[in-house]
Amino acid sequence: MLAGMKLSTRRTTLSLCSLLSVVACGKESAPADDEPTPPPASFVEVGPALAAQRTPTVAAAQAAITELRSGDFDAVRSRFSAALAAQISATDLEAAWLAVEAEAPVGDLLADRFIAAARFNGNAYVAEHAWAAARLQFRIELDGVGDFSFFEFSAAEVLPVDTSPTTRHQLRPPFEGVWLVGEGPATEVLNHHSVEPTQRHASDIVVWRNGRTFVGAGTANTDYHAWRQRVLSPAAGTVAFVLDGEPDILPDPEAELGPGAHPAGNHVVIALGDGEFALLAHMQEGSIQVQPGDAVATGDVLGRVGNSGSTTEPHIHFHIQDTADFYQSTLGYRAPFSNFLLDGRLEQRREPGSPQFVQQPVR
Repeated sequence: MLAGMKLSTRRTTLSLCSLLSVVACGKESAPADDEPTPPPASFVEVGPALAAQRTPTVAAAQAAITELRSGDFDAVRSRFSAALAAQISATDLEAAWLAVEAEAPVGDLLADRFIAAARFNGNAYVAEHAWAAARLQFRIELDGVGDFSFFEFSAAEVLPVDTSPTTRHQLRPPFEGVWLVGEGPATEVLNHHSVEPTQRHASDIVVWRNGRTFVGAGTANTDYHAWRQRVLSPAAGTVAFVLDGEPDILPDPEAELGPGAHPAGNHVVIALGDGEFALLAHMQEGSIQVQPGDAVATGDVLGRVGNSGSTTEPHIHFHIQDTADFYQSTLGYRAPFSNFLLDGRLEQRREPGSPQFVQQPVR
């Protein structure tokens, strides 16, 4: 039995894609060809704003976990929104927690993650604590006024030991300007792709400014800062595969993949050499500028950011696999970038994590 509880007025916790989901979405009307507003040009434009969101969110979530572990269930429930409090009483909360502790005492924090504001109009926090031989995962979402709109604790999936090899190639970020890693790289608490071996080191990357990834209601692709930004080749190589013609769907945090649609949507696969293939997914329909057999240099434009395939909002999905065929891949690679800026600091070679800002230095 997996003890735990899920208390929410809505179940969505992320606004980024999952290539593992299989489900039908509305189709986006044909977009205008206007150039998008460029991404932020430096970390100082976005870093302080993210920190200002992170600090109170993490403090509130960690305090609630401490209250729960000490048995102060009324204090935890006082943090719930009215809708969430109507679903669960302090008695029910206590019963669920005691069921967890009856299986094994909950131990120290092992890993945690702050999730920046997205479509659900608030921030989120995910943490994993030791729990005998397993891990107990907490997922907490805050609404726009700081109340908890979602509260969950349950057994975390234990992933096998990570034996992914590291790419032999020097990679650059596949974009211009400062972008935020929304998912990545290698643990389930940081990256929903990690349960799939070929995507354990995959990244979902968005443009984030003024506290979120979009303007307005976030219901149209054109609301998103990443929409139609240039997607660049992360390394030199030869184009091994191109899929175009997949429709761009409407942004939706509960989006489902339409019948016959490819999970990666419109995408480009580049043969890097040494049996490694870089896949860049979810491009805008009709925007891809390369064909199979084309030689590409590092930084060449491949296409534009779209919202095709299994996706919930415009973003870049990037990973390295062992074949050109998405469905036939059996091995994924660690994919560190080289000589890039991570949260404004120069890194020689490193995989970025979530949520960190990534930028290719301007020369």
